[in-house]
Amino acid sequence: MTKSLFIYALCLLPLLPSAAYAGKKDKRAKPVVAEKIYGSIRGGCTVVVSDSNPLSGPCADLLLVLTDVDGNEVVKTRTTTAGLFDFISEPDKSYKIVSLSKAYETVAPVGVVHNGDRVAVQLRLK
Repeated sequence: MTKSLFIYALCLLPLLPSAAYAGKKDKRAKPVVAEKIYGSIRGGCTVVVSDSNPLSGPCADLLLVLTDVDGNEVVKTRTTTAGLFDFISEPDKSYKIVSLSKAYETVAPVGVVHNGDRVAVQLRLK
């Protein structure tokens, strides 16, 4: 038996039924199949011009939160230097995106977003 074949056979040993289980019900852990298929909500974030901010640009390194429609936090993410973000989300649920920064208020989107949406978030300096 070659060395690589021997190592391969050793790797398979844990998969073989143990002699201790001969004639008994196998109580070892079974693989679990995920019941939910997750997706994402992604997009870009920009700061828009306001009375207190004459400049616009990407929301660089800003913490955004995905909340359910009741305002409960689901997950957080930080934008890239280009203002891009990506949230993991469940299908068939509605969410809102808000900024955790006390300096900004969310201008858009004003409604709910869903799994698979590509969103343009706009923030305004308070």
